[in-house]
Amino acid sequence: MSLEMSVHRIEDDYTMLIPTFNRAECLRRQMGYLAAKTVQFPIIVLDSSEPDVQVLNRKACEDSALNVSYRSYSKDVEFKEKVYDGLRSVVTPYASLCTDDDIICFESLMDSVHVLRQDNSCVASHGCYVSIQRKSDNQYCIRFEYGSSLEHTGVIERITMLMLDYEPVFYAVFRTAILRDIFQYVLRVQSYMFQELFLAIAPLGNGKIKRLSSVYCVRSQLHGPAEGNIARWHPNNWLAENPKEMFSVYGEYKTVLLNYLGSVCEMVKNDSYYERVLDLVHSIYFTRNFDTQYIVNTISKEFGFRHYEMIQPQKIPFLERIANRAARIHGHLRGGDRTYERRSVEGLGMRYDVGPDVASKVEKEDLIRIIDDIHSYLTIR
Repeated sequence: MSLEMSVHRIEDDYTMLIPTFNRAECLRRQMGYLAAKTVQFPIIVLDSSEPDVQVLNRKACEDSALNVSYRSYSKDVEFKEKVYDGLRSVVTPYASLCTDDDIICFESLMDSVHVLRQDNSCVASHGCYVSIQRKSDNQYCIRFEYGSSLEHTGVIERITMLMLDYEPVFYAVFRTAILRDIFQYVLRVQSYMFQELFLAIAPLGNGKIKRLSSVYCVRSQLHGPAEGNIARWHPNNWLAENPKEMFSVYGEYKTVLLNYLGSVCEMVKNDSYYERVLDLVHSIYFTRNFDTQYIVNTISKEFGFRHYEMIQPQKIPFLERIANRAARIHGHLRGGDRTYERRSVEGLGMRYDVGPDVASKVEKEDLIRIIDDIHSYLTIR
């Protein structure tokens, strides 16, 4: 199916929301990339930048031939607040978020919308992700990221599988009404970490999240954080700095999450042991993300103890299998990279090194298209 057919088929059903904060160059490049793809679906830009940056962003939207609307906010407005406000203006049945520097693969986007049209048991759909990092001025590294498709029958099974193989579902295509309702609850959740977890778990009370095998999005690691004032975003740092605060905020977050799940899932409402279930599945998330050496280093630094190195456990086959599986999930397999070269309009040579994790999981035709999309995005002037 051609890209033109895909875009035509979703333009009346789908809206893209693009939050941005003090990254005028990223937004300008994103507008250029989407215009080059001749997309017709509605786009809403949610801008809480400094006033001088807002002037540039507004102009980029007004000068674009895209079907784009621009909404400005105070720089003090939180990310969750402006996204909820933006979702309130969406009139299409499906919507998704896209940062100002990520690259959406439109065939997979169309397929995700089609999944939601065809399967009422699914509340969201997306695909696999690749990340791009800069190795040098004209050389980039592409890595593969892939989580599970959460299509189990029971809500407990879906939440548990999410935590066993965690990857955010933040950028999936959602049913707009459900995503809007979830963000109304997110307004009551503190810290980016728990907001992200809420957005991953809450939809599973409504139904399934489909993961397609095709590449859905290229996550950029070429710039700084997409939003300002990001704090308490990782359990490792938070536990080392203020564990009492982290577990206090966790308790508040859990209460909001249970309230939401109880409002959409009768089984959760009537069964008190779901609180225990949430404690257990979050324990999976915390333990997978804790770096014990980081905690040891913090103790040494704050209390003047000498530096200790953690004793590494003896490798046994089971642990090696676990490590290999984690490596496959996060795209750090050993082996030679494949290198693809492209040239910009000005003749500048660009190299794209593709890890074996990507090459082994993505069809070559799809891989070439992804590289071409990345190159098109990076060379927009």
